Amino acid sequence: MSEKVSVVMAAYNGERYIEESVRSILGQTLENFEFIIVDDGSTDSTFNKLQQIGDPRLRIIRQSNQGQTSALIAGIQHAKGDLIARLDDDDYSLPNRLMSQLKFMEAHPKVSLCGSRFQELHRGRLVTQRVPFVQTNTEIKRIMSFYNPFAHSSVMFRHDAYFKVGGYSKKYTISMDYDLWLRLMDVGEVCNID
Repeated sequence: MSEKVSVVMAAYNGERYIEESVRSILGQTLENFEFIIVDDGSTDSTFNKLQQIGDPRLRIIRQSNQGQTSALIAGIQHAKGDLIARLDDDDYSLPNRLMSQLKFMEAHPKVSLCGSRFQELHRGRLVTQRVPFVQTNTEIKRIMSFYNPFAHSSVMFRHDAYFKVGGYSKKYTISMDYDLWLRLMDVGEVCNID
């Protein structure tokens, strides 16, 4: 069975959290996926730590430092899955994240982008997200001009929809996710799962 999900991470000088972040994906209840990590020219021990993790699902791509947007573009160009899941190198996912999102996306073929509720680590404590949680396509479209309701590290989107709208834009070094979500809204529904 080929992988339906490709997890894509851009890593830059992430030695402090990279192992915990990567292991949160390798420990998912969904076992069949590919995990592409683009090391964007790290100058610390990030690349060495990645090389020491022995898992056949893990594919490490190394490039000179070009920024997160370019690293994400490179990672997705190598992705084979129908669905792209994102995770940053200083975040981690709960064990059922990929399975929950995969099941939701399979049950809702009109959805091009699916995020989730998330928690933030603040001064050593996990706290509930500070942005208001909205779930439905209608609610999200209503508030998108006020704030971004998606945590970049919580999303899963369709590979074909990503390329249909032109993917991440190199025009943006920040808010590249917000720009992509707005364009994905033009080709499908969007939602957050609880």
